[in-house]
Amino acid sequence: MSFVTFSHTEDEIVCGARQTDLEPRIVGGNVAPPHAWPWMAYINMLFWYDDQPKNEHYCSAVILNEQWLLTAADCVANTSTATLVIGRATMGTNKVPKDNGKTDGLEIEFARWDVHVNYYYNPENLDNNIALIKLAKPINFTGWEYSIVPICLPNANDVKDTSNCYTTGWGAQGQNRPNSKKLLQVNQLVNEKKQCEKIFPHLNDAQLCAGNTNRTVCLNDRGGPLQCMNKYGFWWLEGIVSFVPHDCTGPGLYSRIEAYVKWINDTIERNKYPKPNPFDPTAPPPHTPPPPYSYF
Repeated sequence: MSFVTFSHTEDEIVCGARQTDLEPRIVGGNVAPPHAWPWMAYINMLFWYDDQPKNEHYCSAVILNEQWLLTAADCVANTSTATLVIGRATMGTNKVPKDNGKTDGLEIEFARWDVHVNYYYNPENLDNNIALIKLAKPINFTGWEYSIVPICLPNANDVKDTSNCYTTGWGAQGQNRPNSKKLLQVNQLVNEKKQCEKIFPHLNDAQLCAGNTNRTVCLNDRGGPLQCMNKYGFWWLEGIVSFVPHDCTGPGLYSRIEAYVKWINDTIERNKYPKPNPFDPTAPPPHTPPPPYSYF
């Protein structure tokens, strides 16, 4: 397990920590308690349609650190920059922003996004369907207490127990139904690879499937997490929703995050700090800040 601690605050922010207890039984999906999943982010984009601005909820995302989110590549890769006005992430609340844009959560605009270098849209396999979003300004975790917390990334050396896993999102609650106004949660069973291959013939080692007919993901749940709890009570990111069944029944397809940890860390490191302008004589000399997280 990769535990995240941030050196810029007096109080350490530990990844995967939450204060809300789960209900002992969940059949299908139900509304998540407030702040139950503090690493969730609601992705909202403003486009121009027929000379009118229109907000659309495309996907969910998860918070990795103070300035980076993780989502599915097809949530942002096919976005037309000609019609996109702005992209925003809303965090710290389980409710979607109101029509007038007001929210009781924290809203930060996108600075950029990085799609996996080997991603290209192919509905047959959805390989490398993963992307990082950089926020325009960092999150002040201590200002939100336990309402906003990053999730842990998996560690290849950990023994993983996937018996207690959940997916969360604001997607539709069934075929031909509208998106949910509140965050939904459902406990999921991570299926055996042989079972997944019967449904997804092109399944590879960087993918997994989870869920069944009664407990699964649905439209606009893409980019959301499959999160699992370890024996110490911390939550790690097992997968990101890549494909949802069209009729909202049957298992969903996920990008297996362990296969992408190196790409995630390398991309964040490469884009973390702006390069100094060598032609600006007043620019301060470059320095090496402390790392954003440590492993122990």
